[in-house]
Amino acid sequence: MYKRKQRGFSLIEILIATAIMVVGLLGVLALLRAGIHSTKEAIEDSNAAIIAESAISSLQASLQQLPPTQGSQLEFFHDGISINANKFDRPTTGESLYIPGGIGAPNTPTEFCRVGEGVNGSTPSDFPFNTTIANDDPKILRQYDFNIEITPATEANDLFDVIIRIRRQNRQIRQFRTQVIIPPILE
Repeated sequence: MYKRKQRGFSLIEILIATAIMVVGLLGVLALLRAGIHSTKEAIEDSNAAIIAESAISSLQASLQQLPPTQGSQLEFFHDGISINANKFDRPTTGESLYIPGGIGAPNTPTEFCRVGEGVNGSTPSDFPFNTTIANDDPKILRQYDFNIEITPATEANDLFDVIIRIRRQNRQIRQFRTQVIIPPILE
């Protein structure tokens, strides 16, 4: 009878194969972690853009309601919710208007408003051009805070620079810049 030669892998071959497999799996895990981080940032950026667009739309709608008379105040509602006392004076040269917060020195935001709530936990209002997110939002956007800074631009009397800051868990995610026209005050 012939003796059959045993076929199989030696211990060295198994160790080398295992080492190659571990290195490959570690690479895949590193890519997975990077992918999850990128996805989280993309979601935060998308939500921040949604909130900023909503805030600027609310600001523009509020400005359309602004009577152009001396002493008139900007009445601001975001998603149908009154922000703080919701009436603000028009900023003049050298000062900024913060929503929420009021008039202050430039670049000193003091308060942020949680999306879906007023500063003091205000409830939805009946303001005609906004809708509340309360029924549609499963507390995803409510994790975000925002504030708006309005500063007179140097180019024209009725042109104002707007900065919208978006935060999540007390960490600023994005800052958006735009300009709006606030009608001149008639005397």
